Amino acid sequence: MDRAGEPNCANDRAKGRRALPFSYEIDTKNGVAKLTASGIVTDDDLSALVDELWADPDWRIDMPTLTDFSAAVALEFTPDGIRGVFELLTTKRGGLSRGGIKSAVVVTETGQKYLVKMGQAMASSIPDMSSIQTFSSPEEAWDWLGLPET
Repeated sequence: MDRAGEPNCANDRAKGRRALPFSYEIDTKNGVAKLTASGIVTDDDLSALVDELWADPDWRIDMPTLTDFSAAVALEFTPDGIRGVFELLTTKRGGLSRGGIKSAVVVTETGQKYLVKMGQAMASSIPDMSSIQTFSSPEEAWDWLGLPET
């Protein structure tokens, strides 16, 4: 969300840029970020989302996240693109650890699950990266995070 409370994608459309297929909410009270994807999501979209989150003053490195891809039409990720997103995250962390922080990912299509599992395997090889788990429903993901649904 931007500072006026409008979805960031609305600002992108107003500026003539392709809108990111993501919206996000940062619940500062519970210390959690909820990312919601729709439409077609690409490697570049993931990188842009990382940049956008890091620019948001409410975002913290130690926040658990729930990323919901259930409304996405297609996930057009590549192994190199996913690796690039993790490299971007590692660079932006600047030595800060996300180790032990939970990241829940909701996917409903079998192909999407395989893509996320590939990312999960890549993340597990990076020191101090968050713990990523895949779920079929937001309810399961919130339960695993141990947080109230936002």
